[in-house]
Amino acid sequence: MNQRPANIETERLLLVTLLPEEIEALIAGKAEHVAFLTGFTFPPDDPNRGVDLSWHFRALQADRNQLSWRIRVIVERSSNTVIGSINLKGPPNADGDVEIGWGLNEDARGKGYATEASAAVINWAISQPGVSTISATIPDDNYPSLRLAGRLGFARTGGSRRNLPIWEVRPELKCEHCVPIRTSVSANRTSPSHLSQHRVMEGTSMPSLSDGVIQLRPLTQADAADHLAGEDKAIAKWLSGGRSTAATVQTAIEKFEEQWRIGGPRRAFGVFNHGNGQLIGFVEANLGLLGNPAEVNVSYGTFPPWRGRGLAGRAIDLVAEYLRIATEARWIVLQIAPENTRSIRVAEKAGFARVGVRELPEGQRVRYMRKL
Repeated sequence: MNQRPANIETERLLLVTLLPEEIEALIAGKAEHVAFLTGFTFPPDDPNRGVDLSWHFRALQADRNQLSWRIRVIVERSSNTVIGSINLKGPPNADGDVEIGWGLNEDARGKGYATEASAAVINWAISQPGVSTISATIPDDNYPSLRLAGRLGFARTGGSRRNLPIWEVRPELKCEHCVPIRTSVSANRTSPSHLSQHRVMEGTSMPSLSDGVIQLRPLTQADAADHLAGEDKAIAKWLSGGRSTAATVQTAIEKFEEQWRIGGPRRAFGVFNHGNGQLIGFVEANLGLLGNPAEVNVSYGTFPPWRGRGLAGRAIDLVAEYLRIATEARWIVLQIAPENTRSIRVAEKAGFARVGVRELPEGQRVRYMRKL
């Protein structure tokens, strides 16, 4: 019989590796036997739903040294009950990547357990030799998992695995925007060892999204000269309130960087050519402008040589993907001057519905909305 690897412990949870004989018992429908072996309560709502137990079992039959890199049940410490599972899909591959998956019972959701468990397992994994990235495959319509991935600092890569989009987090990119999560690793429930500090990305991580044609990422000071060279009067007004100079562009980008750093309401992205990395425009989501957490105001623009190619619509779609993951917003709102027929055409092509006209301090604006 294998020795059980050390538990990973958080403030509310135990993350306990299942042994091959326990996995085999679950495959046979003998959850009560696994409860006897582990000492934990297994509720009728199967915590291993969606987990390919047979696949993990076969991998462990081939190499039992993979135990720590397979299935861990999530145990709520206060009730000693299994509430879900979090699973690595084997040790790091040749590129240093480790794939992760997670799942919670219905009645355990909405309490932050998935974030707490995932962060702890990620922290354990990245401390192991040979690990450079953590990845996950998430369907585009699995919004709870997409939001969780965003909170953990994952970004969509543009690649796919098993016909599903790949999301990835690189530990070395997380430090500036991370917060400590207290975890301990112990051999059993009653004798914890030393308490260690691990860090994971806050919900306002620095995302990068791509659809293979354009890429969105937050603007940095390195982009200032290209932004100044590319913008016209309309974009300069958005960025600097009037005519831009090198100093005003740098100041504006500094404010955007600060908003990302503190988790402020303004999330400004540069729009880049995916092929060569050239800056070609901007898109900004302002979570606080409209005074309604369900609605996010989005502004956008492409530099003159890049207009008329559908790139603004692509930028809106990507920022919508980010908002679905990282926020609780339900609607994107565009507020467009009536004379800006080009932006109105973009809105209509992107599936926005006109919902009225409003008088704002800067003048009359046509209001368009699209559900996230």
